[in-house]
Amino acid sequence: KANVKNVALLEKQLKVSPPRQRTNWLLLAALLGVLILVVIASIAISISILNWLLGALQL
Repeated sequence: KANVKNVALLEKQLKVSPPRQRTNWLLLAALLGVLILVVIASIAISISILNWLLGALQL
């Protein structure tokens, strides 16, 4: 009976802890992806603005 209880406790701990870690990793990955997308978008926008300014200056 003691072994069964220990196994049940271990299973409960395993069931409780990994999902939190997984969700934390997923949240971190999502935040990193969003940050990367924002950086890429800002760089692209700044490049397009610079190109537009250069074109306007050339005209």
